[in-house]
Amino acid sequence: MLAERLGLATVAPEMVRAVTLDFGGTLDGEEHWRERFWRLYEAVGLGPDRAEFERAFATATRAAYNEVALRGATLRELVRYHVEQQCQVLRLDAEVALELVVQRFVAESRAALQRHALLLRRWRERVRLGVISNFYGNLPVVLAMEGLAPLFDVVMDSTLVGTRKPERGIFELACRALGFRPEEVVHVGDSLEHDVYGARNAGMKAAWLSSGEESGCDCLPPDVIRIDTLAALEGYLPWKPQ
Repeated sequence: MLAERLGLATVAPEMVRAVTLDFGGTLDGEEHWRERFWRLYEAVGLGPDRAEFERAFATATRAAYNEVALRGATLRELVRYHVEQQCQVLRLDAEVALELVVQRFVAESRAALQRHALLLRRWRERVRLGVISNFYGNLPVVLAMEGLAPLFDVVMDSTLVGTRKPERGIFELACRALGFRPEEVVHVGDSLEHDVYGARNAGMKAAWLSSGEESGCDCLPPDVIRIDTLAALEGYLPWKPQ
């Protein structure tokens, strides 16, 4: 088996009853938002100092979590707010950044969401699906506006449920809402700390969407599935990939 040759975890497909997924860096593209923003700034010739960018991204993320007005925001409105906050810290020309970075970021996200929707429709034939994400109170709105809401049985937005990854609570809430024991649910995400270790601590199976990243592999628990794309998870689910 390929997984065994690569030293990856093996999961008995018949034991998997549901799959939960992270949103940012997983459903909307196999790259963390921080790295996507950095790449797009560089692509449009606005590449700031990396340390300053890290500070700007962290500041914008905190501001977004605390901004009540974002609770009903669309994906584009959320990304626009995030970039506006970054630009304030970086002292960039906000209009240039908003026009170029926001447009490209949202276009990439939508392309990934539509690509992954094809996978999710197949997965729903055999397992229940959910989303567990540290988000800004508008995840149900984003999923609905992007046409993905009907694919999910459960949506856990940390701002709405009052607990966040890697805390056990948000994973336990999702499992209860899905109607399965934690050991019957696989959670997949791009963060070792928030997704992999958070899910394992709640008793769930975990899949790390590494996107080819090697950092952290040496300490990866043997029971964790490592995948480079969401499509690769299909081989661990209770049916043969089509």
